[in-house]
Amino acid sequence: MKSVTKYSTELPKHMVLRKINLNILIGISDEDPFLLLEDTICNEDELLTHAKLKKNMQLIEAVHLNRFISAFWMGDFAKAMESSKLMAELPSSKMPKIQTLYYTCYRGIAAYQLYRGGNGEHFLTEGNEVLSKVQSWRKMCKHVENKLLLLQAEYFASQCNRASAIEKYGASISAARDHGFVHEQGLAYEVSFVFVLVHLFVTPNLNASLNRI
Repeated sequence: MKSVTKYSTELPKHMVLRKINLNILIGISDEDPFLLLEDTICNEDELLTHAKLKKNMQLIEAVHLNRFISAFWMGDFAKAMESSKLMAELPSSKMPKIQTLYYTCYRGIAAYQLYRGGNGEHFLTEGNEVLSKVQSWRKMCKHVENKLLLLQAEYFASQCNRASAIEKYGASISAARDHGFVHEQGLAYEVSFVFVLVHLFVTPNLNASLNRI
């Protein structure tokens, strides 16, 4: 009974985090999700402080994960990786969870993007470590196929292998579409076209590849 009561009191805090994330992603700025908590906690920093005082590791991790996801989808990869480091320091981060799959793949993409942005070789190493991990997951779960293909595309992009990168981007888009992962299909489209625009190497072969996607 005590565990049920604790869950019921903590659930609104997790609901607030999800609402914050949703509002950021769809551009709602005139709504305060913390009204749900009836003025007991007024912002995300206060929520994190509350979680630390209560030694609520699940809520602490949820705050950092929420910040990571929001930063990642808004393209702020440096900020996303800062939240990633804070999550990695938590003992609870070692426990397998469904969100670990998404978090890990997105962290790999962020690492490759930061490497190509000139932020250090260590990001290439981190991206490669994630790629290796997702390759092992693919042997057990076919639903990570589009994520693996996207990470492979990012790897080839980081190696300046343009043809292979475009091929893997296209394959990732197709796999995401086939599995019904619309958000990750959009992600693959976005990073592939950014790669094209940055390198400005539009050729007849490239156009043909993109037209087939």
